[in-house]
Amino acid sequence: MQNAKEAAIRAGYSRLIADRTASKLLGRKDIVNYIENLHIGLKRDQIIDLAVTALKRIAFYRPNDVVFLALKSSELTEKQIEELDLFQLSELKKLKDGGFEVKFSDRSKAIDSLITLADKIGDDNDADDFLKALTSHTGELDG
Repeated sequence: MQNAKEAAIRAGYSRLIADRTASKLLGRKDIVNYIENLHIGLKRDQIIDLAVTALKRIAFYRPNDVVFLALKSSELTEKQIEELDLFQLSELKKLKDGGFEVKFSDRSKAIDSLITLADKIGDDNDADDFLKALTSHTGELDG
């Protein structure tokens, strides 16, 4: 909710004085700090969600697309390469003999990071919910 008047109305203030009330409330440092902390909390949650998603992709990936790229790279178009899931690929080198050296992101570190993150999320119920969501997601990655 970006509109201060609308927020005041939703908070229960009269429509007749909502503009004035919103202006007064936004002039209070404690209110402004509270609103800023709400935004920071949302951003923090979004960052955690992105981190968890990335770590899950690294921890539970199937390397099929990377292997396909290494084996068929000369036959693939740029569009086909763009469609491959290479998120977990850390390094790909073509060797002088025509072979490839492939390095993946560290799966063990990703799993350790997920466990550490789960421990930091909150109380046991939050961690249990997090781990349940994590384990349910691994089935989606396998299929």
